Amino acid sequence: MNPVFAANFGCVLIFNVEQLSVYSFVALQEALKAQAIAARAIGSGALADVSVEVIRPYYQHKFTVLETALDQAMPKHLPWFLHRGEGAIFAWIWFKDLPITDWELYQQLKQVGVIAVPGSTFFPGLQTNWPQKQQCLRLSLTAKDEEITTAMKPLAEVVETVYQGKTANMMSSS
Repeated sequence: MNPVFAANFGCVLIFNVEQLSVYSFVALQEALKAQAIAARAIGSGALADVSVEVIRPYYQHKFTVLETALDQAMPKHLPWFLHRGEGAIFAWIWFKDLPITDWELYQQLKQVGVIAVPGSTFFPGLQTNWPQKQQCLRLSLTAKDEEITTAMKPLAEVVETVYQGKTANMMSSS
């Protein structure tokens, strides 16, 4: 059996090749149902109500969990900033004067089990030299509260190590 992996809404499903065609058919049918439900919710105004009354407060809570975890885990001397959360499913963190690129930080975080999206991914074609685009990460707020809290500890450790490397390099070049 050759396993095939499919990511869907934060879950990883494992199928063998024979099951894949059945999964593809079911996934297509479910997508059509979801589109019909979304169209009705948009048309009736229910989606806007749910967004304001349920979804936004849910993700504002997730943002607060992230913010609290970062405040507790991040060393106070490091220059990091969390962009204001407004109920979105993502949060942006900026590491001012990050001594490595966002992609290098992404690779180091991956090694400790923390997955974030490098910020430069979101600025294709930007003509100006804006250093902040390579100093940011986008963090998902879709995990459980405990998982968000737990992930910020290794993130803080990696970032501190990165900045210490900058300090060590600067001291050795003096």
